[in-house]
Amino acid sequence: MKSNGLILIIALNLFFSCNTGDAIDENTCDVENPIADLAWLSSKIADLEASEATTSKYQYVSQAKYNNKTVFIFGDCCDVCNTVIAAYDCEGTVIGILGYRDQDIPFSILDEDTLIWSPSDFVCNTD
Repeated sequence: MKSNGLILIIALNLFFSCNTGDAIDENTCDVENPIADLAWLSSKIADLEASEATTSKYQYVSQAKYNNKTVFIFGDCCDVCNTVIAAYDCEGTVIGILGYRDQDIPFSILDEDTLIWSPSDFVCNTD
């Protein structure tokens, strides 16, 4: 009987001590569909869709994690455009730009980003 109690205690200890990552990964901004549910994001994407700029076919929006928070990256894949890539938090506030300086958000967050919007004539390789 004592061994059953000991096994139960060990099992409960393992269950409650495991971190699944859900507690620290706020990767949804508390919404199911960021494009539909975040008004600021929907508005910015509508502006991108309405753009008639020749570079619009290079633009995209992706979602990534930075400091265990969701960020939205408005970037492009134009090799010659020299674009500043901004990152926004869930409220639509610019939290920084991607770059190589100490104060910049590192480009490495793009290693695991997820494309959430691109134009219908998108020309970039998404592999």
